[in-house]
Parts: sequence; C-alpha cells; structure tokens
Amino acid sequence: MNIAFYGTIRGWPWAAPDYVWPHAAKKFLERGDKVLVCAPEIHQERPELEELRTLGARVLQIPNYTYVGGRRAVLKKIFSGEAAERRQLRRELENFVPDLVFLNQGGTACALAEPDLIDFLRATKTPYVLFCRLNQRGSLPSEKQRGQIVDLYQRSHKVLFNSAWMLDLTQKQLMVELSNAGIFPHLVRFDWSEPLPWPPSDVPQLASLSRLDCHHKGLDVLLEAVALLKNEGIKFRLEMVGDGPDSAYLENYAKFLAVDDMVHFTGRSEDVREVWRRNQMLVLVSRYEGLAVSMLEAMACGRLVLRTPYGGADWIDDGKTGFICPAPEPELIAVTIRQALACYADWPHMGLAAHEALTKRLPKDPERIYLEIAEELRGSRSGGRV
Repeated sequence: MNIAFYGTIRGWPWAAPDYVWPHAAKKFLERGDKVLVCAPEIHQERPELEELRTLGARVLQIPNYTYVGGRRAVLKKIFSGEAAERRQLRRELENFVPDLVFLNQGGTACALAEPDLIDFLRATKTPYVLFCRLNQRGSLPSEKQRGQIVDLYQRSHKVLFNSAWMLDLTQKQLMVELSNAGIFPHLVRFDWSEPLPWPPSDVPQLASLSRLDCHHKGLDVLLEAVALLKNEGIKFRLEMVGDGPDSAYLENYAKFLAVDDMVHFTGRSEDVREVWRRNQMLVLVSRYEGLAVSMLEAMACGRLVLRTPYGGADWIDDGKTGFICPAPEPELIAVTIRQALACYADWPHMGLAAHEALTKRLPKDPERIYLEIAEELRGSRSGGRV
C-alpha cells in the first residue's frame, strides 16, 4: 500500500500529537509499504523523520499557508514562494497516489485549512482518517462551518478522538452522531512496566508538566490557588515544569502573589521520569484538554493526578487514583488540593493504584490502530490496487 501521513500542526514543537505515528510509519516501511510524510518546517530536522528517510520514506515539507484574503495576501503568496510550494505539494500527492492518508490535526477540523490536500482527497476519492486532538466548550462553529465539518467527517474512512469527552463534545457541537467515530490511544515514551520508587518527603511535592500557556493550561489560576492555600498556612512545594509563551508572565505572577517561595520553575524537561523521581502528584488544571499525555506519564510512573474534568478525566477514579477538581477556578483548585493534602499518607497507595489502572487500559503499542485501519481498508479493496 501507499500510505501518507499529513500533520496540520505548524507552530508547535514536537509533542504528543507526534509521538505515535512515526512508529506506525516505520512498521509500514518494514513490511514493504511506501510511505510519504508531509510535515511542517519546524519538524524537518527531527531524528524520527531522519530515521524514516533512512528507511526509504519520502519526507515533504508542507507550505506555511496564508489564510487571509485580499490583494496583499495574493502578493505575499507570490513573493514568499507559497504558491510554488502548494503546486509542489499537489504534484507530490498526485505522483505518490496514496491508498490511505492519515491526517493528524491539532484540533477537530484543522484539515479544512489545508485547501490543496482537501481538494486532492475530494477529486481522487482517496480514503483518509482524521485524528482529532483538542476541543473546548463554547467553541461553536457557524452554520456554514458546521456543514463543512460534518461533510469532512462523513467523507472520512474513520474519525478518531483521543478521549470519549472529546467525541461527545464534538457530536453535540455538530448536532450529529458520527457512525464512523472511535477513540485512539496515546503513547507513554518509556518503559512503564514497573512504577518508580515513591519519593518520601515531609513536605508534599506537587508538579505541573505542561506548556506554560495560561489560556489553555489554567496555570494563572493555579498560582492564585497556591496563594489562597499559603494564606491559610498550608505547606507544599509546586514544581512548574515546561516552557511556553507565558513563561515570563507566570514567573513574575508568582512573585506578585508572593508564592515564589513555594513555586519553582524548572524549564522544559526531556526526562519525565526524573521529574517524577522527586515529585508525588501531578496537578493538571487545564481549561480544556484532549487527553494530556502528562497525565498518562505521571500514572505510568506511579503518581496520582489532580485534574479538571475535561478530556481524559475518565482515566482518574476520584479519591482512589487521584482527585477531580470541578472547574479551573482558584477557590475550587484550592479546595481540591486541600482535600488531597488531607490524605497525604495515602498518596503512595494511590500512586500504585494509578499505575495499575493505566496498565489495564493503555496498550503498549498504540501505533497498532494505524496498521489495523490499513488492513481493514486493504480487505475492503481486495479487488483494487493495493
């Protein structure tokens, strides 16, 4: 088969959306299939793509689209070389003649902003699978957009979401039941057959692992919750692991709230296990989520999770493997942290329960879903060119 992978996420560094599909691409190549990878400029030097090139994959850089209209936009496209890049993308797709396209989206309908790809898929009736990774309440499409999204989904071979919450919310926003929908798993990037040893401490050790983005991750209200608890004389340590657009703001905000003695910013870490060798509970207070890999990796290390009830909260058994905060509001976060600290002696047992729950539910080979879909399509098209 000719298998194409296409990623719509241009502005983010390599992260959760890119952990799984390279493993699938490698397995397709090893079994003799041809693979085309369409990836943004920011990812071109990744070692995963270098390995795929070595194995025989064709790796193409997708254009940085100009989405606004008008004469200035037309001139920008001409002088930036975007028009030539778009023509090249279409030629590459036509020459490759994919039997199946896996489309990794940052949201639920990012593919609609890929005009050349969508035109190609519609003109050639090439089967495609959509992976949907992020959604939020209140993000309602217009009537026109709703019709376009429903058409995009219904034309797809499958449309997959990373959590049941995401699927349910999207169906409600579109007011349609998706008969071809399903759930896809994420990847834990290390061996998690055994939990890490528990780090004993007289002071509870909390950690937040995420992009430092207040709008998405709710880290501003987390600091406000820490301030409320500090005023009550409650003691704990919070490590903020990550980088992002709000790094400087959050560090200054911690000083403004006078919690910089309790909150420590340690930057981005490539070794998640090292973070969890010294910390005990993940705090994830996102305003919206798809399915946070930081949660799965904390559980894989044998750590409990305190989180808000959006995408993926069904992985946490409240009071047994972690705690569910009703909403990302300072007072509610403070109440939930206070509740967790009240049973601090139970945390090691809860961490082990979190690891056991993950072991029962998360497959060790999440890339398998790509191969299963390809085999399903191969069987249904046994009379055609595969």
